Amino acid sequence: MVDVSFDIAYKICFEVAAALFDIVLYTYLSIRFVNRGESSRRFRGIVIYILIGIFYDIFYVLLRGNISTISSGVTVFLFALKISLVLVVYHIVSMYVESSIHERAQDAKLHIFNKVLIYIVLTFLLLQMIWCWVHNGEDMHRNYSWIRLICGFLIPAYLTIYVGGELLASRSNINRRYVVVVIFCFFFLVSSFISQSILDEKLEITYFGLSIALHILFFTLESPDYQNLLETLEKLEVAKEEAKAASNAKSKFLSQMSHEIRTPINSVLGLDEIIIRETKEPSVAEYARQIQSSGRTLLGIINDILDFAKIEAGKREILEENYELNSLVDDCYNIANKSAREKGLSFVLDVDPQMPSLLYGDYISMEQIINNLLSNAIKYTETGSVILRFGYEELEPPHMLLCVSVEDTGRGIAPEDIKRLLSPFDRIEEKKSRTITGTGLGLSIVDELLHLMDSKLEVESTYGKGSTFSFKVRQTKRGDEVIGNLLSRFSVENFGEYEALFWAPEAAILAVDDTEPNLLVFKGLLKETGMQIDTATSGEEMLAMVTNKSYDLIFLDHMMPGMDGIETLHRMRELPSCINADTPVVALTANAISGAKEYYMQEGFYDYLAKPINSKLLETMVMHHLPKEKIQNRSQAQGHHTQTSFANLYPQVKGIDFEMAKAYCRTAEIWEETAKNFYAQIPELIEHIGKFLEQENIEQYTIKVHALKSSARLIGAAKLSANAAELENAGNQNAIDFIKEKTPTLLAQLLSYRERLGSLDGKDKGKAEKPVMELQMLKEAYTDLKEMVEAFDFRSAEEILSMIEGYQLPQEEVERFEKIQTLVRKVDRTGLIGLL
Repeated sequence: MVDVSFDIAYKICFEVAAALFDIVLYTYLSIRFVNRGESSRRFRGIVIYILIGIFYDIFYVLLRGNISTISSGVTVFLFALKISLVLVVYHIVSMYVESSIHERAQDAKLHIFNKVLIYIVLTFLLLQMIWCWVHNGEDMHRNYSWIRLICGFLIPAYLTIYVGGELLASRSNINRRYVVVVIFCFFFLVSSFISQSILDEKLEITYFGLSIALHILFFTLESPDYQNLLETLEKLEVAKEEAKAASNAKSKFLSQMSHEIRTPINSVLGLDEIIIRETKEPSVAEYARQIQSSGRTLLGIINDILDFAKIEAGKREILEENYELNSLVDDCYNIANKSAREKGLSFVLDVDPQMPSLLYGDYISMEQIINNLLSNAIKYTETGSVILRFGYEELEPPHMLLCVSVEDTGRGIAPEDIKRLLSPFDRIEEKKSRTITGTGLGLSIVDELLHLMDSKLEVESTYGKGSTFSFKVRQTKRGDEVIGNLLSRFSVENFGEYEALFWAPEAAILAVDDTEPNLLVFKGLLKETGMQIDTATSGEEMLAMVTNKSYDLIFLDHMMPGMDGIETLHRMRELPSCINADTPVVALTANAISGAKEYYMQEGFYDYLAKPINSKLLETMVMHHLPKEKIQNRSQAQGHHTQTSFANLYPQVKGIDFEMAKAYCRTAEIWEETAKNFYAQIPELIEHIGKFLEQENIEQYTIKVHALKSSARLIGAAKLSANAAELENAGNQNAIDFIKEKTPTLLAQLLSYRERLGSLDGKDKGKAEKPVMELQMLKEAYTDLKEMVEAFDFRSAEEILSMIEGYQLPQEEVERFEKIQTLVRKVDRTGLIGLL
């Protein structure tokens, strides 16, 4: 009897240990680990079912060990029940994995199938139990074999493969740690089944293996600490996505705003350049230079913000090309020397004459780095000097280190502030720096660009005495020619009266830009060269022009509605009858970024010019591309242009603020040209604004009122410009109801300028010279007018009214005609159709 008891105790020792640990685990879960998700509830269910299975296993072993006379039927029945409990536990474990992978276990593709399969197998086992009980264990060996094969091997094998497939299919969406732990646990489950089959009933270890897997799951995946970690990681992921979305929104906003901000600055700086050239009054010239200085400061701030945004977004690349070192030195010197002189500082250039002349590297980034360092040094130096040094160190041929340093005698930097120096938007000694313009991004951009070039910025500073900023960049030599003595080539810039670099009256160029003020500035900047300058406002218009007239040079804006500059160029090159197929085309762009030149040249352009347009660069580029035989020295020019003063203004026009007009146009000539252009565009603007409103195409509607706002401001139509700006803002906010309410008033106001500016078109409206219109002719005109109004073609309607105004009307029709005029001005389509 002792031997039997010992044998029984030996069989169940692992099961008893597993039961004790599982009871402790369940007690802990019940006290501390409640109100979790479906995965956690299923985990507690696994613990309960394992405990039930363990207790049944212990009961099964005790029953068989202490009752010697148990029938074969009862034995098979008890064995089938034992296998059923194990199978249920295995199925619950698989559902636990499903609930962890999916939001709900029911979302798994084979969840229903698995349930039905388990029900079928359990039904099979139940039938086996009944059969064995009734027939007292007949065919006992065959029954054991079926139960072991189906329930002890096939079903666990299938569920193991199923769980593995679920983990594999969802591996990109779940934690790698979870996959490893679940696979490890199923290894224990499978191992316990295999071991139990080998040991048969000599030792019960099935639930011991299950309990080990259970505790591994708890301590690695289901513990409160790990669950809190998962919640924290989930929150961090959400915060990361929100931050990424905010960053993308910021980048998109900056990208969209860059063109909108640079376009008006282009007009301001361009027109200001014209003032500097043409004015004879010293005070006006001084004011204009101040405007230019402030405008370029604003442009610099915008460029800093946009550059930093591109670098931060990882969109700034290092694009290398061959460049001449003397060009880099010359460009940096000219910009810094002017700023230093304006502050009364001495600017010193120190260049090693033995440096290689031709290098291979990122010219644009190098220039930006050096200019930012020089600008920073000049800003923070009140007296003394700024020194720019260029040197080099030999590396393995053909490589070298380009060594650049900027020294100043400024205020210096305190040791504790040097660490903050490269932080974006952070300005040290804020109180002392309040009068210094800038964003605090200059040195941050320098540091990021140098990082992209595998270099770093070195800073040495003595507080109160000055600072030295230096860096070394790896470059490649392209030849043995040395730079020589550069200092003899630099000359003091002349700030006196402007004179064009050349005279080319036989040259013809074409400028294409969708913004009229840009074309006006372009023509103004080149007016003194005597060239024939044609303009176009769209790609379609340009394609029509290049088939009829030969041009020596074409300037083509990139960003235009409809057909952009690149598409226009490609179509021009493909035209079979184009006489300008080989004409050089230069890209105009407001987005001058690193690599722009290479990008445009790959698309077929000869060069590119950044907006706002630099007048000297524009003239130099024109001289470079024009045929040499058409360029004359300025001394050969005959008949200099005579300027018209704004002193003899046009008679006061209702709705025109000539003080505003003078601020934008400065001369009567430019105002007249701009006003004529505006006058001609009125019918088209009315037609397009009305059409887009009727179609509720708010995007195109907003573009048109934006154009109206700018054009009206240039001629001094202040109220019209303000109303257009109000509707532009409404368009940006998609405020359709407000737009529908206010647009008729805007169109009526716009139409009134056809009459106010009519004298510019040379029309004589005196009644004495007008012929009499027959009544039948007037009726036919009204029929045509009604058709135009019904089609919302107010441009043609206005032309019909203009035609009628050229006649004297029958007296009985005068009042009706005045009402029609009023309704057309109000763009009252319904009222017009009723009256006509």
